[in-house]
Amino acid sequence: MGRTMTGKQLITLYVAVLVAFAGPSVAQTAQSDDVVRPVGRAPTQTVVSAVAPEEGEDETERREDGSDAGLQDWLVEFRSRALANGVDDMQLLNAGEAAAMEPQLHCLAALHSPSTGIIDSHALMLSLLGEGERHGAMLATRSPVTGITRDSASGIFTVNVGGETAMSLTTLRVINAAGHGACTLAAPLLAAGSQPAVTPVLSKGNYFRLSGKAPFSRLVYPVPEAGGLGVHITIDLGGQARFGPDVEPISEENYIVDPSRSADFYAAVRSYWPGLPDDSLAPDYAGIRPKIRVGGALYPDFLIQSQSEHGLPGLINLFGIESPGLTACLAIASEVNRLLPH
Repeated sequence: MGRTMTGKQLITLYVAVLVAFAGPSVAQTAQSDDVVRPVGRAPTQTVVSAVAPEEGEDETERREDGSDAGLQDWLVEFRSRALANGVDDMQLLNAGEAAAMEPQLHCLAALHSPSTGIIDSHALMLSLLGEGERHGAMLATRSPVTGITRDSASGIFTVNVGGETAMSLTTLRVINAAGHGACTLAAPLLAAGSQPAVTPVLSKGNYFRLSGKAPFSRLVYPVPEAGGLGVHITIDLGGQARFGPDVEPISEENYIVDPSRSADFYAAVRSYWPGLPDDSLAPDYAGIRPKIRVGGALYPDFLIQSQSEHGLPGLINLFGIESPGLTACLAIASEVNRLLPH
């Protein structure tokens, strides 16, 4: 955004944000649990708990993804990883200390994260939109991008836009942040390259809401499961408690919550809250994680592609921006700005 002088030529730069829906926080953001990790915006804290073993099962026999470490060792490793990333306020708790903080919590040990919090994700999007518009950015809603091509001689991209008023835009810079559609939009542009193919993997996460008062004053997460964070409890700004998400592999987008999945939810939640009453959970909503495969292998992180990866100046691809993408949105924006040619 802004204006730059190149020789005697004054170049005006515009930023157009194209979204397929009626607003900026309708699709993936609308299914967010509004948790910001680890820097919070509201006075809600988090306890990551190692749940108690089944009767007769030794603590060290409970593993995460078949690792050799026991659950308490996993918490120590988790805290060390947090310290390496600049999160210096996580506190290790034994079972008694965790119970003193949350009397209804059933666990062997826990990590307390005081700087985790909750926000209103829709308000955040509107705030970012307002700041962008004050700097000259333009938002075009109901404007799905149907394809992107690039002229190899000039380096100019043509962005084809559908909707009620179809149009084409030409630009030297494209930031592909299309969520579930990012791989499809990028594929024709990357077809001639030698980099491994990036393909989408849809993983659905269902949530059930709790009727009645929340049992905890903090967010509570069990040790993560394969493919997700485990069925945890979140409490929104209105005080409503909900549990989720689980991990449900799907082949096409589908946001319907199957009530029959509640049986697994009761079992998961009772592993750390044995007092969960019968008939207290109801289907709430679902979100779909935009996971990816790179070269056929599941990729466990964000993938931010720039010219150094695909050889196309001006193109930034954002792949696999699932949780904690909301937490990282400003850091991702800074990285994109750094990678764009200036």
